[in-house]
Amino acid sequence: MPIQGTIEPGIANFLERSLEEAADAGATYVVLDINTPGGRLDSVLQMRDMILDSPVPVVAYVNREAFSAGALITIASEQIYLAPAAVFGAATPVLGGSGETADEKTVSAVRSTFRATAEETGRDPLIAEAMVDPAVVVEGLDSSTTLLTLSTEQALQWDYANGVAADMPAVLESLGVANATITEMSLSPIEHFVRWITDPVFASLLITGGLFLIIADALFAGFGVAALAGVVSLGLFFWGHLLAGLAGWEDLVLIVLGLVLIGVEIFVIPGFGLAGVSGLVALAGGLILSMTGRGIGNFEWTDTAIRAGWVVAISLGMVV
Repeated sequence: MPIQGTIEPGIANFLERSLEEAADAGATYVVLDINTPGGRLDSVLQMRDMILDSPVPVVAYVNREAFSAGALITIASEQIYLAPAAVFGAATPVLGGSGETADEKTVSAVRSTFRATAEETGRDPLIAEAMVDPAVVVEGLDSSTTLLTLSTEQALQWDYANGVAADMPAVLESLGVANATITEMSLSPIEHFVRWITDPVFASLLITGGLFLIIADALFAGFGVAALAGVVSLGLFFWGHLLAGLAGWEDLVLIVLGLVLIGVEIFVIPGFGLAGVSGLVALAGGLILSMTGRGIGNFEWTDTAIRAGWVVAISLGMVV
């Protein structure tokens, strides 16, 4: 099963389906072919739990890199195989929009999660913690000024890998299943759609374009083709996030309510009063909840809230 690119809700759904199908088929192993720079914290925590709870042993094969969220998936796996030049680690949580390190509360929570995961899979928990927090030092391996990233040689030396494999057939050979029936999992059309729609950049474009088209058309032309295109744009955004398990129908109610209140402010009681402010709050709230799910307690909420706020402001500013 490929774990390629940014980790987000679509890939988490893909893993869930793959593990279920593997269990139903009585598979001997599920091998994850990993090459990722990381991704969403909420998605990788779901994936970590899926891997740890899987009745089918999960094997991680890092063919190039597994940073951040990818490192947690790797550590959660029962066995780890690395390509000759592979690396994994560097897992301090950051705010996606700015690249700044998350607050200490979040770093501490992620550090504890890495430690618990390593303990569960029988690996040195201090090494896992050092991947998250540069203040954690593993004598003879890293310093107090850098995040820990393991090379293939280091991972083997410190018992963080079961072996080296040049490619997937070599992994299967090491597992003793080279002659077994192999099922290669791939993303379904819906899973491709979810990955595409929930990409932060594309999602922001859908929102910005949708709001701009709706408001501009309402201001200057009534409600015509442009407004319809805006509705379709917002509909795609919401549908993708609904399929990903991030959005709920209450979020749609907030978005629609926000647009209605803004419309009332523009057409019924011009100015900028209670209806306009309430509309902006409802609209931003609906967008934020749709993009973050219900994980308000994690650091991604702040990052997404800022992004959604800018999207609303830019959309209205473009119209004005």
